[in-house]
Amino acid sequence: MSILREKFLENEPQLVDVIITLGTVFFFYALLELTFDWLYRRDQREFKQSLVDISVYVGHVLAGRLATIVVFFAALTWFEKFSIFKIELSIFSWLACFVASDFIYYWAHRLDHKIRFLWALHSVHHSSQEFNATTALRLGW
Repeated sequence: MSILREKFLENEPQLVDVIITLGTVFFFYALLELTFDWLYRRDQREFKQSLVDISVYVGHVLAGRLATIVVFFAALTWFEKFSIFKIELSIFSWLACFVASDFIYYWAHRLDHKIRFLWALHSVHHSSQEFNATTALRLGW
């Protein structure tokens, strides 16, 4: 078993803790927003729409988690077998990977807006009639 795979498996519980913590913070932020809407009698919020946003997000997370695990281990196995060189694990390699992944995400998101087929998948994210915290949860599967 590779060192990267071992590190991933031993750190997975910590990653899950971070994800749960961030999810909890976001949940309380959305709850705070709902409270302010109720206190100030803003009639623009549709609770059904927020429920749909949360449901879409839960489906996205469940499907994405499964797909990520399958793709991660398949890619890791393939790269271990056919890699030309190895990158040592260090703070600099993690930083470089973070910057590279952010760069790739930026361009993927930009292409989501430019290419018709990708826009059809991505437009769910922009389909809400209102803008609030749960609107950010609208992600395509």
